[in-house]
Amino acid sequence: MSCKGVADWLHRDVESLDEAQRLVLDDHLASCAQCRGDRMRMQLVRGLGQALPVPPAGAREYNRAIAKALLEGKRADVREERARPRRVKWIVPVIAFAGVAAAATVAGVVATREDEPALEAIEAPPAPAPPAPAPAPAPAPADDPTEPPASLPPPAQEPDRHRSPTLAPTHRESAAKLLERARREFAAKAFDDAETTANLALAAKPTHALAAEIHMLLAEIAQGAGKPDVAVDRYTGVADTFKDTAAAESALYAAARVELKRRATAAARTLLDRYLARYPTGRYADDARRELAGLH
Repeated sequence: MSCKGVADWLHRDVESLDEAQRLVLDDHLASCAQCRGDRMRMQLVRGLGQALPVPPAGAREYNRAIAKALLEGKRADVREERARPRRVKWIVPVIAFAGVAAAATVAGVVATREDEPALEAIEAPPAPAPPAPAPAPAPAPADDPTEPPASLPPPAQEPDRHRSPTLAPTHRESAAKLLERARREFAAKAFDDAETTANLALAAKPTHALAAEIHMLLAEIAQGAGKPDVAVDRYTGVADTFKDTAAAESALYAAARVELKRRATAAARTLLDRYLARYPTGRYADDARRELAGLH
């Protein structure tokens, strides 16, 4: 997901995010250094704020004040970036000067031509009239009066001016753009629309890695729509089909989390064991060991 898509989640703690949002945020933070830094700074401010006494306005207003201060800092960075001098400012005066010079040159040429007498129109003799076309020769008499005349070629067909022109086929959205649209719909909890768009992305012939992300999103959509059985099947399908991608690790751990949430202890233990056997030093290895220890 893009930086804009996860911006509303950077200031939130892990407990306030559902499983699908957490996985999407973790995947994005693994590849975006800027968002990792923003989240680290927000967590630092939140930690400092929790260590201080809560003012009379209450904890909610205190958190709002912290978020507002962070936002103002962001806006100050943007204003500072916009205030920096640009090296291309000399281009505008040069273009304006060139335009004025060109206009002055054209005006001088037009004035010079208007002052010249039209001598060519006075001295040039009239053009000779074109010769009259020669009469067409009369057709020779036919030897056999009963022979039918030779057939004439059909007249050239005029183009149908009322026929609509052939329209070029519309350019289809790429699989990557469709995936981004499906993620926005999923974030807005429009699960039916998100699933339809994700299936369109699969039909657009995505790459192997992109197909893994699309199937991962379909599993998250099923989980968000309250279909845990479908979600587990889709998560394990991603883990088995796309073993060579980063989405496979997230999918296997997400399937275990779904089983834990609905208290399917045996299924959750099996999935956690599978995860640790495949990814002993993975991104969720510590969490998986902690949750597995809690099941014994």
